[in-house]
Amino acid sequence: SPKIAPVRARALNATGGFIAATTCALFLVPIPLTSESQGVLWVAKQAEIYSVSDGFIARALVEPGQQVSAGSPIFLLKNPDLATARKVATARKSELAIEAAGEFTQDWIKSQIIGHQVDTVAAELAILDERYAGMVIRSPVDGRFVPAQPHAMQGRFLRQGELVGYIVSPESLVVKAVVSQSNIGLLNASEQRAKVRFAERVGTVIDASYARHLPSGNRRLPSAALGATGGGKIAVLGSDSSGLTAAENVFEVELGLPGDLPPLAGIGERAYVRFYHGNEPLAIRWWRKGRQLLLSRLNA
Repeated sequence: SPKIAPVRARALNATGGFIAATTCALFLVPIPLTSESQGVLWVAKQAEIYSVSDGFIARALVEPGQQVSAGSPIFLLKNPDLATARKVATARKSELAIEAAGEFTQDWIKSQIIGHQVDTVAAELAILDERYAGMVIRSPVDGRFVPAQPHAMQGRFLRQGELVGYIVSPESLVVKAVVSQSNIGLLNASEQRAKVRFAERVGTVIDASYARHLPSGNRRLPSAALGATGGGKIAVLGSDSSGLTAAENVFEVELGLPGDLPPLAGIGERAYVRFYHGNEPLAIRWWRKGRQLLLSRLNA
């Protein structure tokens, strides 16, 4: 009808304009892109204390919470087997050195053979001396000592490489967060910034700096608190009673914290992390999520 033709034209134009505007918004207009994860309050790697030798803790030389300096002794270990092996190697080295000196004028070739034996024993003794020096566990940096185990550690046997404590200072505190495989690409693709809320002060938002993430994923969680059995969101293997083994690979991300932090509960406190990845149109975001869903179905 000629009467409704103009109305129909206006309706078509309005519909076309709306579709065009919506399409432009989806494909051209960027909106903020964020992702969320959980983490725990931790210390930087250089502020962790490890046992460098096997041994029993004979004595704790500082109290939990005590301020220490870099190089300060923390624990004194004892290892009777190591002490005996060191004495035997020292005596054997001296014995061979005397024997080599006695043969020098009598049988030069034999003295050279014994000399090589001296070198071998000396190398073994150097390793034993290094392990013996590790009977004193020292602080790697300045800060406040926090033991890895809250209960008494005296008499406990430590394996070489075992974590025994932390040195806490404002400069050493970080957040260790875990990111799923589906989101790790966002961290690789853009400039990062993050905000953190700690469980005990959830109303306080803290600006964090993106420090680094491990280049390859693994299933080991930095804390059982991040697994589903510990109240976190990461599915873990039911066969692992420790709750530290994730059901699939995750990526560990380390975030630096400002030096003027409010009082916190302590090492291991849960942290809620929001990453900001810049801006991105909705269409690209939907395409990426659809691609991830398709790949997950194919892998399944």
